[in-house]
Amino acid sequence: MPASPENTKKIRILVVGESPQTRQGLEALSGRFSVCRTEDGLEALELAEAFVPDVVLVHLMIKGLDAIEVCARLRQILPPTARIIAVSNTVFIEPLRAACLRGGAGDVIFLPATWKEIAAALQGNVDALPEHREFQPSFQKVS
Repeated sequence: MPASPENTKKIRILVVGESPQTRQGLEALSGRFSVCRTEDGLEALELAEAFVPDVVLVHLMIKGLDAIEVCARLRQILPPTARIIAVSNTVFIEPLRAACLRGGAGDVIFLPATWKEIAAALQGNVDALPEHREFQPSFQKVS
């Protein structure tokens, strides 16, 4: 039986740093998201403990802690099912991708990704959450 909006837990997304593409990607997905945002790595760790996000988008250019360190610490404090996506403002660089994955990210997005690519990455990571398999958002047109 499909889950109804009344009995489905909201998917919690923590965004650390932000780009226009990320903002549009989040807006493009309709559904039951609860989004928390910060620009600071240290604050992200505090928010993660209180908010317990299902998915975290960590931009590599953030204030406070190094973003790869933030990914590693998030991996230690979040449940093992939580998904961490690193977002880089640089073109694809394999050593940077490898460092993000070693640091705890499960996925890496290199900008300039489009908002549709960001939305697809979010959807793929949400689909991988065992408790949210019934979540089937649809794309909305974003101007």
